[in-house]
Amino acid sequence: MKRFLRRLAFALEKRRSAFLLWPILSIYRTIDRHEFNLSYRDRDGDWVDRSTDAVFFSPIAGSLSLEAVERNVREFWCYAYSPKPGDTVVDIGAGIGNEAVAFSRMVGPSGRVIAVEAHPRTFRCLKKTISMNRLTNVIALNVAISDRRETLMIADDEVHHIGNRIGVRDGVTVQALSLDDLLDEIAAVPDLLKMNIEGAERPALMGVERGWRTVRNWVVSCHDFIAAEVGPEMRTHADVIRSFEEAGLKPLEPRRHWGVAVPYYVYAAGPARAPGIQQEPRG
Repeated sequence: MKRFLRRLAFALEKRRSAFLLWPILSIYRTIDRHEFNLSYRDRDGDWVDRSTDAVFFSPIAGSLSLEAVERNVREFWCYAYSPKPGDTVVDIGAGIGNEAVAFSRMVGPSGRVIAVEAHPRTFRCLKKTISMNRLTNVIALNVAISDRRETLMIADDEVHHIGNRIGVRDGVTVQALSLDDLLDEIAAVPDLLKMNIEGAERPALMGVERGWRTVRNWVVSCHDFIAAEVGPEMRTHADVIRSFEEAGLKPLEPRRHWGVAVPYYVYAAGPARAPGIQQEPRG
């Protein structure tokens, strides 16, 4: 029964059959997770994924288990530093807000999460996710991060919305700030700054001067692993490493991991934490 529902749900999703899709998805996920799940579309056309522990909004139908989200956040974004109650996390490239939910729980009521998302449709879902989960310690900002204040274009692919990136010729207009300007405006000294901005890492880090001295822990996801498919502009890993080294910070050695993306995560500690950063066992 479970296998049949899975195949049916995937087949309907490919056809984008909204009317038939949501009850099948809800039944399948409820059985698969052994917990209540309800999937449907709201008045804006966004997909709602409602379960016992969390509610997520997305431009496309999908399934997010809070347990899986929290596990991935700990494994990938918090590998070198795990936020503690009272910490400030700056989440650049927050997407629909699934990771912001996890960060919110980690820093607690006395902490703060600044969730930054450039694309207006994805930002709409982010705001809904924050609201429906009552994340009172999360602030959402609809801006891109570049090397200066300017107006940019961001790709506008609804189906592959997590891959929308700035610096393209066609798309929608967004406002951009430098990272220093962002930190000034939110008056934050981040304990952890997470960056996942689909190949825009070069200009984002070019706009950093004061931030090198104030951000306590960095994690940047580069996308070299999809350069063969998307284009050479996605090869930013070496440039990101160079930016950290020129700023006087020493990134960790690339992680040896089964995932194709993980070796391109860059972890580094700011001046206050550099000597004691955790490293993965060698050998």
